[in-house]
Amino acid sequence: MAKRLFWLNGIAILAVVINHAIGWGFTALFWWTDRYRDVSIPNFDAMGSPGYVLMVILKQITPFSLPAFVAVSGYFIAFASRGGLTWKMIRTRVINILIPYTLWSLLVILFDRLLLDTQISLLDILTKLLTGSASPIYYYVPLICQLFLLSPFLVRGVRSSQWKKLLLGMGFLQVVTVGWSYLVLFGILSWKPEWFFGNLGFIFTLSIALNLRGEEILPWLKAHRKIWLGLLIVFLPLAIGETEWFYQSYGIDWRGGVETLFATVFTLLFLLTFITYDFSLPQSTVLYKLGQRAFGIYLMHPLVLEITAKLVYHLAPALLGNQWIFLPLLITTGIVVPWFAMKFMSETPLRKGYAYIFG
Repeated sequence: MAKRLFWLNGIAILAVVINHAIGWGFTALFWWTDRYRDVSIPNFDAMGSPGYVLMVILKQITPFSLPAFVAVSGYFIAFASRGGLTWKMIRTRVINILIPYTLWSLLVILFDRLLLDTQISLLDILTKLLTGSASPIYYYVPLICQLFLLSPFLVRGVRSSQWKKLLLGMGFLQVVTVGWSYLVLFGILSWKPEWFFGNLGFIFTLSIALNLRGEEILPWLKAHRKIWLGLLIVFLPLAIGETEWFYQSYGIDWRGGVETLFATVFTLLFLLTFITYDFSLPQSTVLYKLGQRAFGIYLMHPLVLEITAKLVYHLAPALLGNQWIFLPLLITTGIVVPWFAMKFMSETPLRKGYAYIFG
């Protein structure tokens, strides 16, 4: 199971990079169109084109990535708890995450300040660090830290006779947070924190239960795996269609996230299908190594993608209109640059600082 989870981590980090590269692809299609065509911007002529449809599909099938990271973290927390889960262990794990997260967040903030020539206060910096908003994807870090801090209580609950009620309660909490998204959309509420642990609390708790109570849960899940696969196929177009409808009807870009009901169910079904079917993967060694480096790639790739996209904008604008070249370029640099940066640092005298930079 551990090897499969590293595969899942590797697949997830690939999905993260693809997801965010497509975000820059949309920017190039609609907001940078004047760099390669004589038009005013924003220009939405490309909406509905084959390239746009493909990007929408890829954007909406990749959000399983962050829930997958949460699931892997929960499983290994449960594994560590078999020898006794202490607050010292939790503190060490949280600190090992927060140090590189803080360094990369400050670097992103500094880059944006220099690029946009804007002032930012100390309060703004602290707010960005606490909420994971230095980069639009960094909210995962405060979220997973909350779950780590809750993990001793969750482990205890899963080990108790009331573990099914705990799963039911966390499931209800996750349903409530999905409903929260809709309340914000329709103006009933004005704000929803992406970093709130309830967004993915059920998946984290379920992954703990899969480790500690696998002999009870896994046989039942595997016995129904054809159902999970069938429902996955059903919910794929629903997840894509719902988010695209919200975007075109309300201007709310939920593509690439798990804020909606269909996207959340699709993500859960993907994870259930992945863990209940036995299969081998091509390039599994590469996926395994990617899984081991996932956190470092996660932290570094937003800056790499932004720099790459803006270099293309200034130096080779014609590529912006060719998504079949522009997107592979972004995806490749988003993976390869962090990979080699981590490899270089781990194999030189700089390796003493590796944990502080990449976790």
